[in-house]
Amino acid sequence: MVVNKKAAAVIIAIIMVSGLGWIGFRLVNESKGSVSQGTTQQSTAEPNDSFSMKPIPSVVDGIIEEDIQSIRIFEGSMYDYTAKETPFFSKPDVGIMFFSKTMMPLTPEVISELPNRIKIISKNIKKEVRFSVDPIKSGDSNVVPLLLQLIDAPKEDLLIHFVSMDGQKEKIVTLFYTEPFNYTVTSEDDPEIAKYDAYLEQGMNTVRHLQPGKLYKYRFQFTHDVNRESVQHKLTEYLKNNAFQGVSLDWENDRSFILSIDFRHEANAAPVGLSFNGVRNTAGYTLSTGKQHRFQPAPAQALYRINLATSKKDSLFASSIHYNEIDVSPNGKYGLAAEVGDNEMHSIYAYSVIDLNGKILKSFGMDEIRLAKWSPNGNALIYLQKNNVMLYDLPSGNTKVIWVAPNQEKNARIVSLDNDPTSETTVIGWGKHDDNGRFTYDLYVLSDYSDSQPRKIQSAGSFSCYEGPCIAPGYRIVKKDEMYYEVYGDQENTPKWSAYKIDLASGEKKEEDLIHLISDDDNKRIFELSNGKSLWIQKLPVNGKEQWIRSDPFTGKQTPLMETSLGLFKEWMSLYEIGEDKYLIHLPGQNWKIIDTRNNKVSEYVLIPKEVNQVHKLGTQLYFFSNEES
Repeated sequence: MVVNKKAAAVIIAIIMVSGLGWIGFRLVNESKGSVSQGTTQQSTAEPNDSFSMKPIPSVVDGIIEEDIQSIRIFEGSMYDYTAKETPFFSKPDVGIMFFSKTMMPLTPEVISELPNRIKIISKNIKKEVRFSVDPIKSGDSNVVPLLLQLIDAPKEDLLIHFVSMDGQKEKIVTLFYTEPFNYTVTSEDDPEIAKYDAYLEQGMNTVRHLQPGKLYKYRFQFTHDVNRESVQHKLTEYLKNNAFQGVSLDWENDRSFILSIDFRHEANAAPVGLSFNGVRNTAGYTLSTGKQHRFQPAPAQALYRINLATSKKDSLFASSIHYNEIDVSPNGKYGLAAEVGDNEMHSIYAYSVIDLNGKILKSFGMDEIRLAKWSPNGNALIYLQKNNVMLYDLPSGNTKVIWVAPNQEKNARIVSLDNDPTSETTVIGWGKHDDNGRFTYDLYVLSDYSDSQPRKIQSAGSFSCYEGPCIAPGYRIVKKDEMYYEVYGDQENTPKWSAYKIDLASGEKKEEDLIHLISDDDNKRIFELSNGKSLWIQKLPVNGKEQWIRSDPFTGKQTPLMETSLGLFKEWMSLYEIGEDKYLIHLPGQNWKIIDTRNNKVSEYVLIPKEVNQVHKLGTQLYFFSNEES
């Protein structure tokens, strides 16, 4: 853009972008301190025009000199607006990212100048809004959109003023306020839908399993009057791409409608996925949400038990809750039943503590707890909740804190929780990361659940993590006063397999030899066996076969068992020790198999359906959830 040089020395030019008016531009004559109206015109400058060839000093000048290409709003969800769209916000801590044609370095010097170059003023009460700049989210020093994190913004439109280095030019961006635009879902036919909707609101994805052969009605209640045509467009978009047609919509008013999903005629329908992302309110504000409701008819889940000695298979109870996994307590009285979801980065779980008749004793919401372990006697569950280690005593129903994090620093967290299966010895990893995502963690050793002065072992391990829960990787086992662990990638910048033994009493850490390790790549998997032993399966680089090795980490003995060609490294597998030199394995989509390493035999095991991905072994019993058999 070039300003008409025949205009007055002091010019204010207001640019209307596609008629929406959220960007303004003006020139200020600082010496006279006066402002007068001016005009703008499209650039017709020649290459030697001094104004158009002037270097852009900083990211703010880039925003002033160039058209803003887009604006991204961060409010839990992410909202993108082009220059032709009206940007809205609804939260006082909104983040605003500006993209211009010219991406400038966002150096510490530039950041320190920004409070003098950017002013954010509320339109009505004229409050100046404070902000911070997050250089990490804004990118590196080569490609930098500008991200402003607002602090306690009022509930009204905001004017964002960008002032040039010399104070002669200013661009104004208007950010319009709106009350939060979202919706909730309720249903008399499916009372648990409110909990499911809350999971989706937190960015968690899972399927809502429903009883086949029924009609379900859901009320969608919006916080704004919605554009009905945009809602109908979303529904039509779904119906066009899905074979299942048992979905209909009936409006109650401009803020609510009833969505009917009819599974009476299609009991085996694939998941019905519906998203209202992109629906508009009557003012034109677009709903941006990652929520996608997925409904699927599914038979009730039953908990089965197989006696390995007799091959007898029993159904213990059936549940309308679609559990995916079970961890039975050592005393055989209780189970920790899990529902699996994801948050687009990793799997997350909701847990129910149950008795083996299906009665729910305690529930934990999706991703509410992690790293749950049974006590050796099976009467208590220990788990990580936020930055505390908790104990839930089942006979009494009481819950207590058994370890509190030493501090609540933003870059510190619990990274591991391990226990001795024969005692109350509990080992907790407490880690802190640097600016590059490298964690170094200490170990806190509790001799029992009432230990108020745990032993501390400093700098016991390290690993890199950039997103997700950042749990310390590797295979760890605690046995009385020793902990053994194997990990891939423990050494920064030199990925390899390493093994360590830590004396939990003295804190001494010793690296162990991995005698039968073929190579330092990650073609190796480790599974825990009984009596503190482990099983390695590693891919041989010469012939591609899988070599099975039994390891006793506390004696250092490693015994090669057999070689197979089962394709075990194509997909992740489940493996369980079911007897002396016998292992039960499962690959997705295949039948379960028994591997007899003593006799070098592989046989199919048909008592467990191939759709089942996880079982739990306790003594001579196998437990698993599967569709109820008729």
